[in-house]
Amino acid sequence: MAGESSVAEDILIVEDNMDLAEIIHQMLVKQGKPSCCVQTGGDARGWLAEHNPPLMVLDYSLPDMTAAKLAEDLSGRVPFIVTTGVGSEHIAVEMMKLGARDYLVKDAAFADSLPTVIDRVLRELAMEQKLKAAEADLHVTQFAMDHAGQAIMWIAPEGTIQYANLAAGMLLGRGAEILTGKKIGEFHREYTPECWEKIWLDLKRQGILKVEQVIRDEAGVQHYLDITMNYIFLENREFSIYYLRDITEERKIQEQLMHAQKMEAIGQLAGGVAHDFNNLLMGILGYAGILKQDLEPGTPAQKAAVVIGQAAERAAELTKKLLSLSRSDKTLNIPVRIHPLLEETVLLLERTLGKNLRLVKEFGAEEDLVLGDPNQIQQVILNLAVNARDAMPHGGEIRLATHVEDCDEARVPFQIAPGRFVVLTLSDLGCGIPLELHQRIFEPMFTTKRSGKGTGMGLALVYTIVKNHKGFVRMESEVGRGSAFHVYLPVHSGTQGGKCAETDIASPALHGCGKLLVVDDEPMVRHVAARMLRGLGYEVLEAADGLEALHCFRQYGHEIDAVLLDMVMPGVSGWECFQALRHIRNTVRIVLSSGYGPDDDVMKMLRMGAAGFVQKPYGVNELSQVMAGALEKA
Repeated sequence: MAGESSVAEDILIVEDNMDLAEIIHQMLVKQGKPSCCVQTGGDARGWLAEHNPPLMVLDYSLPDMTAAKLAEDLSGRVPFIVTTGVGSEHIAVEMMKLGARDYLVKDAAFADSLPTVIDRVLRELAMEQKLKAAEADLHVTQFAMDHAGQAIMWIAPEGTIQYANLAAGMLLGRGAEILTGKKIGEFHREYTPECWEKIWLDLKRQGILKVEQVIRDEAGVQHYLDITMNYIFLENREFSIYYLRDITEERKIQEQLMHAQKMEAIGQLAGGVAHDFNNLLMGILGYAGILKQDLEPGTPAQKAAVVIGQAAERAAELTKKLLSLSRSDKTLNIPVRIHPLLEETVLLLERTLGKNLRLVKEFGAEEDLVLGDPNQIQQVILNLAVNARDAMPHGGEIRLATHVEDCDEARVPFQIAPGRFVVLTLSDLGCGIPLELHQRIFEPMFTTKRSGKGTGMGLALVYTIVKNHKGFVRMESEVGRGSAFHVYLPVHSGTQGGKCAETDIASPALHGCGKLLVVDDEPMVRHVAARMLRGLGYEVLEAADGLEALHCFRQYGHEIDAVLLDMVMPGVSGWECFQALRHIRNTVRIVLSSGYGPDDDVMKMLRMGAAGFVQKPYGVNELSQVMAGALEKA
């Protein structure tokens, strides 16, 4: 029979009446459908073991078994149509329950109806196949959407959330199923119905909108979101697809960068102001010192000179703090053990903080070696302790603790290298700092204390010193519950460190003799320095800038014993003048002077043989010590 093909697309005819089987086969040929015929249920099983036909035309009564038995064995693997010579409702119901697609009685209309039924069933099967494929694709799409890393929501025109994936639920602190069906205004409270209506109209007109929003999740945690809204028109329905990205960490880094830039700018400004102020103080302090020496002790004028000098010294201390803000290095760079330094500081604090305050020590750091300046680190502790004392005017407990912490990139601020840190924590149970002031507490001149009770420099210095030690500060504070400052300093594993030159200024004024050259572009500073030195017994020449100094040195260089050289001058700088003077006479003794501290240029010149350094504003005693020390090096 032509129907004895065996390709996988053959429709299987299971019919023991060979004449009827041939009729069915010819029907299928006319429709362009290949077929294969078997006569028994057993043959059908064998054939189906190797083939997967799109449809089976199954006679109900077979020689070896009923169609019901074969259908049970196949368990729905092959779709089938049942044909029978006996019309029975019972048989029809039985076979339909077993999965039959249709039931046909072999009557006079059989030849006309079978092709139509086969066509319909095959179309239904094809449609079902497409639906299954579409359903599978939909499941894949649904899975991909649900498990996408980015938060996604579908929102209807009236603001109802039609769909939210798992990431959206996690971002908003709720399950995705909880979000579905809710109004967007429940999570973005600023999206009132009126506001959402305007947003929807803008979105519909533009097609896409990008905004940044600040929300709080169910736990109250604030998140910064980058939101992209897309307008979608699909199957006569309108939607907005929301893509939400949490940029909270990016914003933190951005804020840290802006804060670092602001602090750097403030430091530079403070340094410039302090340098110019130091030049003014130099004249005030210098002339006050001269008056004290020249006037009769105990007279009103001499007492006034003493008061002027004391006020100028206090102003000089303030400018030193301002200058500290602009420094990007440490005065010393030596290995420092934190615990012995803390013990020493605690002894000092116990004598100065007052009897109504109690210091509690909890030194748990197994590694306490850092690289830096012990005096500056001690200054950090003292400043924090004074702040803690002022936060508890009626007394209380100050806790000083240490531990070691490993910080990866996520734990350190911008521009700080990750690694192992000694964490020094100083905490109090005082009044606390309001949340809105947390971002400002390290700014210079900012203080929460009453007028006259603080300069606003303490925490600014803490920030600068710790930053210069390649560390960072974290603060926790709540009004009425106290504050805790955590100072992170990198653990140092080496043992080598360098030490900068230090000047002893505690001794009284030393007189001397010889010819000196004073070089400074500020007339008041130059004149007062020259007068101080003349009062000490020196012969003094003056130069207003680097060019005049070189001209004078070429003329009198063989007579000049030492040079007092300003570092910051217009035209020829202090560094250039230093090199030129050494070129003329390399044995010349040069004392460096600046309103700034000993920066890299000063340290370089000291290593190259400069005889000393004195920072403005200086008094007679300090200048005499430095100059005497320089002349002794001859």
